[in-house]
Amino acid sequence: MPSHVPFIDNDVSSGNRVMAAWLNDVNDATYNGTAVYTPAGTGAVPTTVQSKLRQSVSIFDFLTAAQIADVKAGTLTLDCYSAIIAAIASATYESALVATHDYITAPAIYFPPGSYLCSQTINLKKTVRLYGDGSGSAYVFAANIVFPAGVTGFIINSTGTSYDQSYPVIPYTTNAFGTTIENLMLRGSFGTADAYGGHGIWMRGTAYVKNVAIHNFEGDGIRIVASSGGLGKIEGNANVWRVTDTNITETHGNGLFVQGRDVNAGYAIGVIVTSTTGWGICDDAFLNNTYVGCLAQNGGRATNNVISAASIVPSAVDPASRSTMTITGTITGKLVEGMLLAGTGVTPGTVIETLISSTVATVRPSQTVTSTAITATAGGFAGLGYLGNSRTLFLGSYEEGTLGYPNHIVSPCTWMGGITSAGFTTFSTASIYMPGEPAPYQLWKDLTPSVYGQYQIGLSNRTGVNATGFTQRIDNSENSGAWPLAEHWKVGGWYEDWAATAIPYVERFNSNATVANGYPRNVGGASGAINSAYGSNGGAMGFRRGYFFGTNLNFVYQASAAPTTGNWVVGDIYYNSVPVAGGYIGWVCTTAGSPGTWKTFGPISA
Repeated sequence: MPSHVPFIDNDVSSGNRVMAAWLNDVNDATYNGTAVYTPAGTGAVPTTVQSKLRQSVSIFDFLTAAQIADVKAGTLTLDCYSAIIAAIASATYESALVATHDYITAPAIYFPPGSYLCSQTINLKKTVRLYGDGSGSAYVFAANIVFPAGVTGFIINSTGTSYDQSYPVIPYTTNAFGTTIENLMLRGSFGTADAYGGHGIWMRGTAYVKNVAIHNFEGDGIRIVASSGGLGKIEGNANVWRVTDTNITETHGNGLFVQGRDVNAGYAIGVIVTSTTGWGICDDAFLNNTYVGCLAQNGGRATNNVISAASIVPSAVDPASRSTMTITGTITGKLVEGMLLAGTGVTPGTVIETLISSTVATVRPSQTVTSTAITATAGGFAGLGYLGNSRTLFLGSYEEGTLGYPNHIVSPCTWMGGITSAGFTTFSTASIYMPGEPAPYQLWKDLTPSVYGQYQIGLSNRTGVNATGFTQRIDNSENSGAWPLAEHWKVGGWYEDWAATAIPYVERFNSNATVANGYPRNVGGASGAINSAYGSNGGAMGFRRGYFFGTNLNFVYQASAAPTTGNWVVGDIYYNSVPVAGGYIGWVCTTAGSPGTWKTFGPISA
């Protein structure tokens, strides 16, 4: 008979019998947490196997064998929603950190490669990190969470928010502020949008989306809409949001849509948006956000959005300068927030601010319009400036293949660098700086100053470059209503003009310049003159329309006679432009008035 092996330190060989009590002790140590795990490396501290395994959580821990097989096969027949919710609910923080709100990092839940059917919206009210093995590319498959037709993917809530109720304030541990979603693919199925709007991710609280691919949602790919005190669906605070290295394709709303009072100081870097019904990227934040190296292509696919009959009526009291648009006819296509409206009596640049229902929306600016046909279009990028307040920056971004409107960037937003194939709307008013691009996108401020009344200055290349390759023009749109100055390279010299005026205000000459009488004048040159017969004129500057000088700001000008109109002060001088022997050098004002009293001075010998 084989011998019994009652002690753990005895050798066990084939045929030995092990005492049940001893075996139970081994199993308990192995599977119930007392077995020791010793990490490799000098200074490593042993822990239990159970503690080590619980340092990470996999969604597979909450799926049945059948569900795991379904995920791996990608057949999408077994719903994983309850398992995902259970995994999130199981994620715990250290109790000391919960008490102080000092969350060093969120509990992490890993999604192994595969396709996960999720029948309902994941309404996050806990800070978590959800991650997979993807790259954010539309073509690199990893963990793919698939939602049915019209269903919103994720809602990231902030303190005091839920979809249908905002107050009383929800306790801190029931908000998802600081959540991270990375290396996952989220895929919708288009269809009629649910009550949330059918968006891929809706941030009502601050979150970080990194290396995520988002496709086929009926609403926006990523929607960041939140306003503290806004109540209802827009209640929240998503300031300091982040979206990086993310790919958004095929949405029936906007690709990335940012709007509200508390969606500021966020940034999007390396976001690629392709084939959207609305804008590729549309920002309507209250203060400012930054977009760096983003790409929007094939934006504004719904080029024939027409409302066959609509009326826009001003709101009775609306501090945001909005009107209510009532749609009474048939909509062809799809209306999306941020779209630009056009129609009889519609102010250029009017945008759909909020879709309240399928037949009611708010629009900016406020106006009263009844039109038999209003069109609604979008394009690649839109910076709506939030009533002239938002300082949003688009840096080094790229737009191509826009099917609807050109880009629409409103002051005080700024566009710097990058490339656009569609250009900008004629009622864009932002500062645009695009070196090397065709006119008028060198650097300009406010295309329509007569409408928006902005002061202007800029660099342009509207007439090409001179022979040495320098920009020929430093100016604005030449609208005198904004009181700008314009500098031009004309016939061998620099001219500084008063805008929209053919007569130079200040004229600077170079070595090739000539004046009306044909005599050469020179600014530079080794000898200070190009023709010594006419003296040295190095560094000279001509003031074709006169100049003011002295503490009294007396005016000095040149004309063939003293002025007979206008208001003048004592000491103003007119030099004689046609002096003759026996005449006078000019005239000086001796009594202020209109035109005052003028006396000749400086007799010229006969």
